[in-house]
Amino acid sequence: MNSAYSRLMEEALSGEEAKNFAKEISLHHRVSGSSGFHEAIEYVKWMLKNFGLEVSIDTRPMDGEFKIWTWTFPRAWDIVSAELEVIEPEPETITTFDETPVSVYKYSAPTPPGGIEAELVYVGEGTEESCYEGKDVEGKIVLARGSGQDVATLSMRQYGAVCVITDYLRPHPPVKTRLGTPDLVQDASIRGGDKDLRAYSISYNQFKRLKELLDRGPVRVRAKINAFFIEPGVLETVIAKIPGSTLPNEEVVVIPHICHYRPGANDNAAGVGLVMEVAKVIQRAIESGRIERPKRTITFIIGAEMYGSLSYLERNWERRYEIVGGFCLDMLGEDQEKTKAGVEVSSVPDSLPTFLNDHIASLFEGVKRKTLYRWHNANRCYKYDSLTVNFRYNISQFSPGSDHLIFDDSSVGVPVIQFGHWPDIYYHSSGDVIEMVDPEELKRNGLVFGTALLNLANTGPEQANTLMNHVYTQSIKRIADNGGRARDEAIEVYESCNLEGVDNDELAGKISDLVELESKRLDFLADRDRKGLRSALRLIKDEDAKSQDKSRELAESLCGAIEGALRSEKETLVTFTSSLLGETGHGAEGTLSEVEEAYEATVPKRNFIGSLSGSDFMRRLTPERRKQYIEWVTSGRELVFGNLNAKIVEMWSFADGERNIAQIAEAVTFEYGPTDHKLVMEIFSDLEKIGYVELA
Repeated sequence: MNSAYSRLMEEALSGEEAKNFAKEISLHHRVSGSSGFHEAIEYVKWMLKNFGLEVSIDTRPMDGEFKIWTWTFPRAWDIVSAELEVIEPEPETITTFDETPVSVYKYSAPTPPGGIEAELVYVGEGTEESCYEGKDVEGKIVLARGSGQDVATLSMRQYGAVCVITDYLRPHPPVKTRLGTPDLVQDASIRGGDKDLRAYSISYNQFKRLKELLDRGPVRVRAKINAFFIEPGVLETVIAKIPGSTLPNEEVVVIPHICHYRPGANDNAAGVGLVMEVAKVIQRAIESGRIERPKRTITFIIGAEMYGSLSYLERNWERRYEIVGGFCLDMLGEDQEKTKAGVEVSSVPDSLPTFLNDHIASLFEGVKRKTLYRWHNANRCYKYDSLTVNFRYNISQFSPGSDHLIFDDSSVGVPVIQFGHWPDIYYHSSGDVIEMVDPEELKRNGLVFGTALLNLANTGPEQANTLMNHVYTQSIKRIADNGGRARDEAIEVYESCNLEGVDNDELAGKISDLVELESKRLDFLADRDRKGLRSALRLIKDEDAKSQDKSRELAESLCGAIEGALRSEKETLVTFTSSLLGETGHGAEGTLSEVEEAYEATVPKRNFIGSLSGSDFMRRLTPERRKQYIEWVTSGRELVFGNLNAKIVEMWSFADGERNIAQIAEAVTFEYGPTDHKLVMEIFSDLEKIGYVELA
């Protein structure tokens, strides 16, 4: 790829400048549609115009009714002030909005102007009816440990409480626990449609203080929230462009959401700050003649998480195939030592094969080498590793936690990769302050992102050939690695069966099942990689016929080599397992049960385009079914990186009207790990009940 782009980013991009932009944004309480959100939007708009970009503002209604596909835009809400104080036995301030903006659950209902003064009652977790047995909370304020949304729904609606106080904190053990972070306050929300609920979020130490007072005797508390829903609300999104030269109708999108609480420094003021700095560097390099104007237009979409992307995509739906790819930047500046977070890159999902994942992996490896080299030269030492220089990164499976979800759905077909950090102990909490942002980390991530952005905006035949080579190189390695793992698993099955005294026929059946599954996995990986390799060809459609032919010939040659590696690995697997079984040989092919036949006969057909809104899906389920999903997650069933949602989103994306339930279950298994066919059928049955799919 063009080394001039990486040199440009290395020499011109300033992590300190990106942090300064983030600091300014972090001064605003940026709840979508609020005055603070508007002020942050105005700041970014003014700065990008000043840099020389073409800037406009897109608007959409925020009324709790406006909808794009399966996504309903929330009501706009704003807050002026809030206080929580003990009145008896002795006056004592617990928290205020000014000091801790996340202390008030977003979308909380306001109190009367003078506040609400009431007795405090402890209800334990407060999320089950048993928590209220023998307790009178009507007209009182409850102190709880569970999620404010769940506690408020039960205590206020069913038992007549007037407000909730909770020290609930989403844990991420062992990095983040309630006792290990006793001063953190969780950022959280009341659902936008629940206009009658209110809740305060406090730290564990604040909870302990209130509990100590309760243990001594009655406690009276005053809660005062000056907040309001905006009618009608308006959602603003900054759309900024660096126009392309020869392919101006094609574009690369960049999406950093600007919404969230104050300060929300890493989530996501830092992401927006880095995008602003990269945009400035590119625009000035074009104006100075250091680089030529990119072939394709670069479009920056800066607004509310998910909803800004939805708005832009829906307005440009007919030309979505001209969007060749993009980058979502969400939580980019974490000081890795302070936050305990490493760079986490969420790959484009398997349901949308692309060259982009392997290209980004190669760029991160290059940055790692540069970082290590600098450290080595500065310290005159030959013993070093990535931890020593405070740079850790991981290219992970697709995780649908930010705006890339909107584009990565198979019905949209725009590959967008997400840059972030995980697991940040200050994520969605009062600890997400500007001091946790590291300018060097912004610089390192900016080097990868900025280089990849210019590469994608300028790719022609030569660059496409490089992208295809990245996929080919990694594909050969993936096929070999998976073949080796399959052989190791065969050995484990063989040894385990021998220890347990399993007869030869049963052993042969187990080995045959393993060979069948792993052969399908190898087929799936090779097919995905061939499609991902060929996806680079869409970037050369404007070139002359000779150049296009050469690139297509290379693509077919590399795909043929992948097919050869696949065939060799599958043959090796069969030969290897046959040697384990000896004269017994592989078991006979089994017959399908009635249930298995039903899985193969059932083909989901989607009734909606676009990505699936998980919150909308859950809201439409019956209370009993919602509890079932919660139990699946909390019990660990089908839990992948704490996120069953990732599997559900991929099931939705794989539902192309051609794959059956068994094929979808296998595809999700190959991407995330064992996925029960019965679970997949249950989820699609739920989607059918709410009208999102038809099961043929």
